[in-house]
Amino acid sequence: MSEDKLQDKFLICIDCGEEFVFDIAAQEYFIEKGWLEDPKRCKMCYKKHKKAQRKNAQQFENRAHH
Repeated sequence: MSEDKLQDKFLICIDCGEEFVFDIAAQEYFIEKGWLEDPKRCKMCYKKHKKAQRKNAQQFENRAHH
């Protein structure tokens, strides 16, 4: 997809169900990173999700060392 044809997209968060904007700048960032899928979560839910993932990984690591 050519970057000059990008437009803001309105998506629905899979966690909270709220609509959020996947703006052109974010789309360009995704293209730069080689990510092909649109985000599934709004920024707030994404942050909560990542925090939970880190906590779970840390708990798993702590159990593995005991």
